[in-house]
Amino acid sequence: MPPRRLPSSVSIGTAYEMAVRHTLARQLQFELSRVGGAHDRGVDLMGVTRTPQRLSLVVQCKCESKKLSPRHVRELQGTLVQHLDSSGMTIALLASSQGFTSSTVAEAIASRLPLSLVHISTNGTLHNCLFNNAASLLLGKAGLQLVKSFSTARSPNSDGMDLVISLEQTKPST
Repeated sequence: MPPRRLPSSVSIGTAYEMAVRHTLARQLQFELSRVGGAHDRGVDLMGVTRTPQRLSLVVQCKCESKKLSPRHVRELQGTLVQHLDSSGMTIALLASSQGFTSSTVAEAIASRLPLSLVHISTNGTLHNCLFNNAASLLLGKAGLQLVKSFSTARSPNSDGMDLVISLEQTKPST
């Protein structure tokens, strides 16, 4: 019997991108397409919100063995600058399978560019989601607000109460 081949880093990354795409569509109502590849200019997924005042989204997915560092936020900022359009209604999301260091969170919060950090495990569980002030303002303009709540309905991977994260429609702010 030939030795069993381990999955390649490309197949692991692609599987994670698809898990992120599915989770963001299910929980945050984002319509996303996979664009990752050799010439993706730092973008793994692109899409829009499902709202009348649409927001554009660029997503980087990082399936790493440890928490992401501030360097990843700086890379995301560079990617966002390349994809800004005249509407100014674009948010860059950084998805991590392992989460973020506290200095990474601080870097994202301090940014003047609209950024979001999402911790999504490889099985598609959304553990946490943060939108910085600039991104929150854009959500408001699109008539959306981030809502976090807890559910006692147990999911298969649950050990108690589950964090439920969603975007809900409100009246657009001006």
